[in-house]
Order: sequence, then structure tokens, then C-alpha cells
Amino acid sequence: RVIVASSYEAYGTPQQSPLDEDHPLEPASIYGVSMAAREMIARQLGEAYGIETILLRLFTVYGEPVSERNRKGAVAIFVKRVREGQALTLMGPTGSLRDFIYVGDVVRCLENCITKTDIGSRTINVGSGVGTSVEEIVESLSGRFPDLSVTRKDITSDGYDVVASGAVAREVLEFECDYTLSSAIDEMLGKR
Repeated sequence: RVIVASSYEAYGTPQQSPLDEDHPLEPASIYGVSMAAREMIARQLGEAYGIETILLRLFTVYGEPVSERNRKGAVAIFVKRVREGQALTLMGPTGSLRDFIYVGDVVRCLENCITKTDIGSRTINVGSGVGTSVEEIVESLSGRFPDLSVTRKDITSDGYDVVASGAVAREVLEFECDYTLSSAIDEMLGKR
């Protein structure tokens, strides 16, 4: 069995939300194209050599440690800055919904891929199934840190939401997230 970590970016701009595994692949970025290509190569090799191939399309994974170069690491970057007593600056799209999934849940999903039998070759979305905006992340942190300073500049909207359908993950892997955004932030802050 081969497990390939891919990304929801292989879908491109969503035509519906939540996104299910049957959504067409129309990647809108070079990264998305590379993920779709990786999936096609893995699928072809699996079929050619009789290897069970599981393609996991990961949604917005967060946790620690964090790289500030990763522009999609909003949760971890914000937690790190708040922990250090720094202000937050919000730029770009802050109202659109994204499916944030804690790295601890992703690890459990990977463990299920390794230990479950009779999965077969397939594609599985791995997300929380919950849409959360950057503004909601900031609200959650502000509730914990009432003196948090937040600056908003150049706020835009990208006009679409990206949320995973978790139906296949539930059915095939018996997987559901243990963490909510709130409980994951508590763990990252050392409060869990």
C-alpha cells in the first residue's frame, strides 16, 4: 500500500462546497498542478504494478512548529505571535472560509490508512468539514487574550470557500477529527 499526501489545491476553484472527491480537477496554481500530476503518476504506477494507492487530499493543515514563510499557516503563525506578545496584522482575504485541520488529526488519519484493511485504491479528502475564516481565528485568540492588538490593512475577498466533505474518510477510514479549532489552539498554547 502506498499513501500519497496531496492537497485540496488539485481541485482548483471549488464549484461547490463542501468539496467531495468527485469534484473535477482544475488546478488554479502551479502548486495545484503539481499535486494533480503527483496523483496521476501515483495512480498510474499503482495500476501498472498492482499496488494499492491511497491519495489523501489534505485541506489546510496547521500545527507546530511553524514557518512564517508559509502564508497558509495563519493559525500557527497567529498563536506564535500571540504567545510572544506581538500584535497581529491581517492582510488579504480574511472572510472566506477554509477547512483548517490540526496536524494531530492528520497523523491519526494516516495511522488509519496504515492499519485499516480493505481500503482499496482511492482518493480521500482529509479535512475537518468545518469552514473557518481568518476573522474567526482572530476572534478565538482575542477571547483568550483580551489585550490582543489587531491591525487590518488591504483586506480583500477571494470570493470562494474551501471546505472538505468528510463522507469518504468517515466511511472508509472511520475517521473524524478529535480537535476543534478551539481545542487545537488550547493545545498549541499549552492549555490542554
